[in-house]
Amino acid sequence: MNLKGKKIIVVEDEEINIYLLKALLSKTDAELTFCGDADEFFREFNSDFDLILLDLKIPGEKNGKDIIKEVRENSSTPIIVQSAYVGEEKDCKSLGANDFVHKPILSKKLFDCIKKILKIDV
Repeated sequence: MNLKGKKIIVVEDEEINIYLLKALLSKTDAELTFCGDADEFFREFNSDFDLILLDLKIPGEKNGKDIIKEVRENSSTPIIVQSAYVGEEKDCKSLGANDFVHKPILSKKLFDCIKKILKIDV
């Protein structure tokens, strides 16, 4: 999948998941920004991003749901939540997330979500 010209901000703190997401997403030619917590996310995030890929469980005072709420106050940037927490999908979508990918992440599911949300024909 070619995402050249697209900017994706990824919020993830687990090294193995960062490694996996870098390996998967680097093949797309998207511009990637990785953040390990909410504070770093809010320092980096701006309206230039085309997609937010967000883990729910991150270190610090704010979690993924807090990020969804704050982003939705001022932005319509699409959000894909990625989490191992079963049963969180409905709650995340009600807060404003566009889609949800369960961990462990399957590349086909992730890419299908990205294609749908960014309206990419492959």
